[in-house]
Amino acid sequence: MMQSMTGFGSASAQTKLGKITVELRALNSKQLDLTIRLPKEFSNLEAQVRQAISNKNQRGKISCMIHLESDSKVEVKLNKELANNYLIQLKEFSDSHQMSEVDFLSIITRMPEVFSGQNSSDENDEREFVMAVHQACDDLNQFRFQEGLETQKAISSSLFEIQSHLQKITELDAERIDLMKEKFESWVKDRLAKASFDQERFEQELIYYLEKLDVSEEKQRLQQHLNFFQETMKETQSGRKLGFISQEMGREINTLGSKANHFGIQQSVVEMKNELEKIKEQVLNIL
Repeated sequence: MMQSMTGFGSASAQTKLGKITVELRALNSKQLDLTIRLPKEFSNLEAQVRQAISNKNQRGKISCMIHLESDSKVEVKLNKELANNYLIQLKEFSDSHQMSEVDFLSIITRMPEVFSGQNSSDENDEREFVMAVHQACDDLNQFRFQEGLETQKAISSSLFEIQSHLQKITELDAERIDLMKEKFESWVKDRLAKASFDQERFEQELIYYLEKLDVSEEKQRLQQHLNFFQETMKETQSGRKLGFISQEMGREINTLGSKANHFGIQQSVVEMKNELEKIKEQVLNIL
């Protein structure tokens, strides 16, 4: 089933430290580009969070924001020894550079590990935390599937239009060949009316030009690409593959336009190009 590359997923869990809320936002990206922000109480679980998200998301720019709403008052401790060391080094640095009016207290309070809370996570909290991440991933993928259904409808509509114009080209092609044959015969007879020419050679030349302008192979290959595209849409993680198929479709449509030499066919080619551009835009958002 087709999935969109963009989406949003969330989940929450209750721990003794408070309520955990996991939010995942996904945007387009050729590779997996993962950004994670964790509360410090669970910073030791970053590797597990990264692995959980990577296992369920192979592509996309994914932002993972995890919030902790504390339910209890946390008793804060001052690491006096560490703060004193910071103070000594800051004063030495200030004196050596002849700095004045330095607010050492403000600087020290912002230094890492100067303050710490007594509360810490246990195994149950960590298990709930990781489970919430998995649930958020599932919610994100469900969102992507829903978006993918809408994308698939839009692409199917454009494929139908291309198929309709291809059928129209097939109907016009026989008319085109007859018109070209008449045009060649009229042109040759008009210029060689007073001179004799080899009828057999003329027919050979005519066949050469008709074969050069023949579009039967292009029509056949385009039909094959359309069928292949339809089958590939049923697969998961098909975005790259569909992008390659749409490029091949574009080549056949362009060749049809350059070889057609028929106004009605060229009109259909223009319409097919327009629908193909819509498809390419949609494919960029497919996982």
